[in-house]
Amino acid sequence: MSHHLDTPQAAKNGQLFIGDLYAFPGEHGTVLVMDLNSNVTGVHQRRGFHPEARCEFNIHANGAEFEELTYRVSFGEPDADGGQALRLDVLTGQDAREDSADGKLALEGHTGETVTDSATRLWAGRVQDPF
Repeated sequence: MSHHLDTPQAAKNGQLFIGDLYAFPGEHGTVLVMDLNSNVTGVHQRRGFHPEARCEFNIHANGAEFEELTYRVSFGEPDADGGQALRLDVLTGQDAREDSADGKLALEGHTGETVTDSATRLWAGRVQDPF
């Protein structure tokens, strides 16, 4: 999914602009990648992630009409070095489609660092544009 600024609102805050979304098979599961706050937003590009935003991957399994699984990533306020606390919550069933649901905490960490448990690996941070 890429719309690259096809609406006037898309460029108003780089931290909220989603450029691309990828899903592909990994070694032991599925890899989900969300590209946001890219330099395509020009002057609206801001450092870090918006602390009030939630980045969500909503999963519809087996032809389900509604999502049954949501991975929700949220970020804290930037620290003095620009890093941010991050957390991954997992929501299932009816909670997966409820904005007000809290979900279950799966991982906590910091941007720029890989956070893992036995089933999940999460990383968020600034990368160079390969193009």
